[in-house]
Amino acid sequence: TTPRTSEKSNTTSLDATILVGLGQVGAGSAYAAAGITFEGFPGTSAPPSTLGPYTMAGFPEDPQPIANADLHGPGGRVSGVDGPTGVLAFDPPLYHELANHPGWGTWSHGYEGDVYFTGPSGVKATVSLPNGTRAFYFYAEPNEFDTFKVTATTQDGSTSGPIDVNGLDGARYFGFYTDGTVPLASVTITTSLDANGFAIGEFGISAGPISSISLLGMGDSYSSGESVPPYSDPDGCHRSTRAYAPLLAQANNWNLADFTACTGATSLDFTFRGQHGEQAQLAQLQTDRANGLHPDGIMLTLGGDDIGFKSIIEYCIEERIAGLDPLNFTRFGGSCSDDPNFAPVTQDTIENEYAPLVETFRRLVATAGPDVSIMAADYPQIFPPNADQQTCIELRPYFTKDDQSWFRLLTAILDNKELQAARDAGINGVNVLDEFTGHAICDSDGAWLNGVTNINGWDDPTGSFHPTANGQIGYARAFANYINSAISAGTPLTSAGLPADPSDPPADNTSNTLQLTLGSLTVTPPVNQPDCTDVVQGGEQVTVTGDGYAPGAKVSLDLIDSDKAGDAQHVALGTLTADSNGAVNTTVRLPLGMAGIVPPETSGSLAYLQTLGTGATAANQLDNELVNVAPHGNACGVVSALPFQGFDPPVANYPAVNAAQPGSTVPVKFTMTGVPGTIGDALAPGYPQSAPVSCSNPAALTSGDATSSTSLASRGGQSDHYNYAWATDRSWTGCRELIVQVADGGYHQAVFNFSKK
Repeated sequence: TTPRTSEKSNTTSLDATILVGLGQVGAGSAYAAAGITFEGFPGTSAPPSTLGPYTMAGFPEDPQPIANADLHGPGGRVSGVDGPTGVLAFDPPLYHELANHPGWGTWSHGYEGDVYFTGPSGVKATVSLPNGTRAFYFYAEPNEFDTFKVTATTQDGSTSGPIDVNGLDGARYFGFYTDGTVPLASVTITTSLDANGFAIGEFGISAGPISSISLLGMGDSYSSGESVPPYSDPDGCHRSTRAYAPLLAQANNWNLADFTACTGATSLDFTFRGQHGEQAQLAQLQTDRANGLHPDGIMLTLGGDDIGFKSIIEYCIEERIAGLDPLNFTRFGGSCSDDPNFAPVTQDTIENEYAPLVETFRRLVATAGPDVSIMAADYPQIFPPNADQQTCIELRPYFTKDDQSWFRLLTAILDNKELQAARDAGINGVNVLDEFTGHAICDSDGAWLNGVTNINGWDDPTGSFHPTANGQIGYARAFANYINSAISAGTPLTSAGLPADPSDPPADNTSNTLQLTLGSLTVTPPVNQPDCTDVVQGGEQVTVTGDGYAPGAKVSLDLIDSDKAGDAQHVALGTLTADSNGAVNTTVRLPLGMAGIVPPETSGSLAYLQTLGTGATAANQLDNELVNVAPHGNACGVVSALPFQGFDPPVANYPAVNAAQPGSTVPVKFTMTGVPGTIGDALAPGYPQSAPVSCSNPAALTSGDATSSTSLASRGGQSDHYNYAWATDRSWTGCRELIVQVADGGYHQAVFNFSKK
């Protein structure tokens, strides 16, 4: 029995089509190219019901005429045969006969059905398969009662190699199946001239999944095919015809219903903003569905641009280049991983990537509709694990070994967050690491990722640190293997035959729920603005409730602001204690400095409230609630009344009159207890202002002239004590009123007498 074989390619370049084989092995051995595997088991025994991961269907009885067994003349030749999924075509036409009957005297394991003979002089026959074939087997036997070499080869070069078949002992099994990255289109069978021809028959073909799948490719540059031109779009998203989604559609005869993946796509771009003048990918999915397009499968990668992948790589290269300068003593030895102002912030940003991803995936589930298989893949390791490989010429000028090892750690963290977010959002998470093992830059089996392709221009279309053409095939294989494994394992499938989304994510991550209530939200005109649902401004008070925690568990409450990075992104709002039922309930004020805006017509960011239960039985109970953030003064949302405690000394509060020297700097101080921020967060745009007033009867004004400050820093940075160093004018005389409007819209005044002494 010829052993089942498979191979990972060492090739680092690829022709324009995925039908080109990806490797070669020694002559005479079995070989699997570009995702097609040969299977020689069960030899001369009866065929199994499956081939690879596919359930196989036998062929019905052929009603075509039987050939004259004695003459093998023109009569009885057939050009093909009808099968369960379409017509098998023969080239050249073959004689239709029956096994173990006059005309074809022997076969194996008692089979007596249809066989097809080349004639005594035949040495070659090609069988063309129906579109969408994923697996096919047949038996072959030489005409002479002796042992001859029979070889079967698919259209792309995948081959059984020469296999010994004895015409007296009976027909032998030949099977091929695809991993989904290439089609299984034809098989050519050959033998030697002295075999006096051969017969094939007892066919079996894959019964599923169906070939009319509608596929949608979404996500970022790893999905768009950045680095693998030509690109099909004119606007800068760099959608390649050789990206994994088009490859899978072509190979499996699927319909690529839409392809919206775009280079540089963040979760915010994907969900709300869009890129290059296009609407957001989720909005495009809604449009597609409204136009009658309902995808069976959605494949994507997302998250790399959320963490600033490009900026991280760019900074590390700059550090390395600067560190190579012997006169430079300030750049941490050229290692970004040793930079105390960069490395911790970067790692913290990646640690916090779960929240944006899980929320984005949940929105995708809601938008896609029922019975859609959503598959999100993670990212491969860019740098090799071996220290010697890390010093190769492609890497040594740009990255230290420490940086590469650190980046491998970051990738592992990000991949963990990716797969955790997919699981908790109820979609399929596809791990690509096994497929890319040995294929990092300078790695042992050939790189499937580009190195530095243009250090001076990071918009280079060849795509630094992006998958090559082989890398896109690697992604296609990872998705195909995931689908095939699901079919083989008998896991639930959609009606189209793809892996169904997990209906019940793990309980330890989803047993708790988090709800957000806007305690004092009012919507200013336009009334009932539809895009104002759950929109808040920095400084708003919200009520947070959650349940599913262990009784008495400590539950941290944090804010993750996706428009910021590192420590500024992650703001602790407090620690709660779950009650005897495992529930928490509290009212908190969101930080004044939250930025951003939804709806997407204006620029901005999203933020997330996150709870994390701690303790022996609640360590993994984490949940998030999306917060749509509007800037102060926006029509959506208001700031809850801020606890302005009045001006602090040396300023006396209105209507008292303060003595001031014209041209002096007046230290204006005020406190808003429990509301930390900077003075810029606390003030309404354009304030403070000042205006002349009567010294004896000053009116409480709400507007005046712009003021200037010698400093905008609050005492201690993020503090509930605020400082404004008001720079007065030397020409002022009489009384002026300082008008302070804070973020909640309230006005506060102080009066100053600038009479010269």
